[in-house]
Amino acid sequence: MIPHNVFVQRFRAATARGSLPTTLVAAWEQIVESCEEGYGDELAEYRFDLQARDVIEQVFHYGPLQECPQMGWVREQVAALDLRFRALLQQDVVEPGPQDEPWWRRHPLRYAGAKPAAEYARYGVHVEVREV
Repeated sequence: MIPHNVFVQRFRAATARGSLPTTLVAAWEQIVESCEEGYGDELAEYRFDLQARDVIEQVFHYGPLQECPQMGWVREQVAALDLRFRALLQQDVVEPGPQDEPWWRRHPLRYAGAKPAAEYARYGVHVEVREV
């Protein structure tokens, strides 16, 4: 068993921000919840927020963490959040941009606040307006 403090040290090194596992998972959860409610910020901010999931992917591939059983909890939490997030994306529509982008960046949201929905409309993408 890898000691918890070693796991946390490796995790922090993997994020390049010094993030804790719980902090990073909570950040992704907050973004998913925001999208479930109808993401209200501009698309540029949305794309910036997706960096949390980018960092998670980076952590998943960080060699020194592969032998840490504690990663099981992180992977389980992220898998559940990913499932929720995938349901929020228009899988049949692909956003313009590089085709090698990860799945969470390739598809537009199904629901959003009025501002991002209007921005999507400029690209010919219909997004249902959902505001809390």
